[in-house]
Amino acid sequence: MKYLLIYFVIYFFHFIIKIAPGDDTLFSGMSSQYSLTEYLSMRYNGWTGRMSGELFFYFFLGGKVWLWKFVNAGFIMLVAYSLVRIIREKNSLKYFIVALCIMGYFSQSILSSGVFWITGSMVYLWSIAMGLFAMIPFADYTFRNNYDTSNRRILLSLLSGLLAVFANEQAALCMVSFAFISITTHFIKTKKYSIRLIFLTVIFLVGTIISIKAPGNSSRFVSETATWFPNFNELSLKDHLYLGVIWFFGKAFTELKWLLLLISVGTLYVFNLQSNVKQTYVTRLLNFIFIVLVATSFSVLIIGNPNNVLFDFEAIRNFHFGHNLINIWTIEPKFILALIPYIFWSIFSLLLISMLIMISERKWFILLCLAAAIASMCIMFFSPTIYASGNRTLTVSAALLSLVSINVLNKIELKNKLGYIFIFAFPVVNILSLLMIWIVKGYYILY
Repeated sequence: MKYLLIYFVIYFFHFIIKIAPGDDTLFSGMSSQYSLTEYLSMRYNGWTGRMSGELFFYFFLGGKVWLWKFVNAGFIMLVAYSLVRIIREKNSLKYFIVALCIMGYFSQSILSSGVFWITGSMVYLWSIAMGLFAMIPFADYTFRNNYDTSNRRILLSLLSGLLAVFANEQAALCMVSFAFISITTHFIKTKKYSIRLIFLTVIFLVGTIISIKAPGNSSRFVSETATWFPNFNELSLKDHLYLGVIWFFGKAFTELKWLLLLISVGTLYVFNLQSNVKQTYVTRLLNFIFIVLVATSFSVLIIGNPNNVLFDFEAIRNFHFGHNLINIWTIEPKFILALIPYIFWSIFSLLLISMLIMISERKWFILLCLAAAIASMCIMFFSPTIYASGNRTLTVSAALLSLVSINVLNKIELKNKLGYIFIFAFPVVNILSLLMIWIVKGYYILY
């Protein structure tokens, strides 16, 4: 009954959502123009290998948006359930609610474009939900040396996993990587392997290859280059990395900042109060520096930073980067100021990763999640839609950081009210604020 109540609370949030101009309206007429086989063939050969997403577009945007609202609320709950189950052997209401709250730490633009936008949700939220669900047997097998071997569970993982790999390439690559590393790690430790999980991994890999190799992907690349980034093909590798790093820092530490700060505070709590990390001069120094950095971050975000020094990632474009580094003795003060956000957040990230590894019992899993979150963003370095795709492409990285968050909070006994208030306060304000924006200004997508 409690889960049903939560479902209806999420569902009622969808009442304000409607078809938005753009992709929603584009796909809403496809079911009346083409048969399903004609439509999927046209899209696979002419635009994309995301056949699951295209199937969802065809069905739900063909006059069934009312049904999408029911289903989307269910997928939000499936994400929360799967996040918990990957980290814990059994789901519990307490951690299920915590997982939902962690999703509330997504930025409003990620929520609106990757979770609550009709088209965006079917490519990102749904693929993430199904991908996480498909990975539960791998997590049970690797972390707990046990998993449900029933035909029903394997079939569910197979179906949900295939739908995920044919919906989103980022999710597909993360799934295949996690499955392969899980099987390999377990074999190295126990010299045992699971034929069924190997079978699932191979199927997911084949599906990913088929999706990525779709003929339409090349056509889409040419079209999107002409539309969004005409000189994209003229960029050198150095240019791709230069533009990509600026984009990466800007997105990671603005759109994902609340998730990163949640992980940071949880990590500091565990490190200082609950971990068995040996306290040496080095660990104490790292702990002190990280506390200062986290406190500085919170101060800037809460009190405000008039000059926006820590978040001005675009200022570096005003300088010739290589020239200033070569002529180090004549560097302009403004150039050093432009480097500050990159230096600050680089140190912040390295310390966070170091401390996460120190407190975690699943070090390879944390590293894998962080590496996958970074890699799923770095893919955009080589996409002509790097500035056009919006923040929906960050939904996969946000979900991976949510796994890290659950892993950290799983080590904290959530027994006192202060702990609950700390975790729940921001998501409630964030979601209600988004709802109020839509009520006052009318529903639209925050890119």
